[in-house]
Amino acid sequence: MEFPLKRIFDHIIVISEALADRFDDRSRVTVLNGGAETDRLVAYDINESRRVLGVPKECFLLGMSNVIAADHRDNDVVFEAMRGLVGRFDNLWLLATGADIKYVHSAGEEYGFRQRLVSPGYVSFGEYNRYLSSCDAFVLPYGDDRINRGRWPNRLGDYLCVCRPIITNPTGDVARLFQSYKIGVLCDFSAEAFSRTIGELIDGTIQAQDYVRDSRHVAEEVLSFEGRVKKILGILECLQKAGCNLSEGGGG
Repeated sequence: MEFPLKRIFDHIIVISEALADRFDDRSRVTVLNGGAETDRLVAYDINESRRVLGVPKECFLLGMSNVIAADHRDNDVVFEAMRGLVGRFDNLWLLATGADIKYVHSAGEEYGFRQRLVSPGYVSFGEYNRYLSSCDAFVLPYGDDRINRGRWPNRLGDYLCVCRPIITNPTGDVARLFQSYKIGVLCDFSAEAFSRTIGELIDGTIQAQDYVRDSRHVAEEVLSFEGRVKKILGILECLQKAGCNLSEGGGG
């Protein structure tokens, strides 16, 4: 079904380079990663956010959003890292938001960090913003497989908006973004690598401020929804000037 559909459109918009590579004529394809809720998500003060939410004030809080069982292969490396880290750092906690709270609690029990877990479940957008702002850093486990190379983790845009360092893996377009901007730290996709990198953030070997310099810029200028809309409208305008009759289904 995919191949016939490719031929009927004048232009294709995809979310990753891996998807763009599926097309023979790349001149008809635009890659738009994103996006970021720059007009809704803000970086609240970390201490005030913790006071409002009742999060331990002196903890080092790692954040993960929309933690679900379907992503367990990716999540497992962070959970394994937490298993060892909670014995080394008595101030380390993990925030895990999302509706699959049974899975989150089960993972906390299985991997030994249940007592260091902040798990509010599915929360309103305003609360979500507060929870993100209460974090010291975020972990985005993203193994290098065909599925992850073809998709885009929208959680990344959320993390960027609150200007905290992000620990993730060199997979697909995510790798290119992290190599171009100071927004976080890339590490291998393994529990050992996450454990080492998280530990270096906690003990100060890695200076967090060095890895958030470009966060808001990337959120507002590179991944913003508003920017995506402008680019899409620009594509439509170019197609119309080229004589495409979009109203009759000639454009895509």
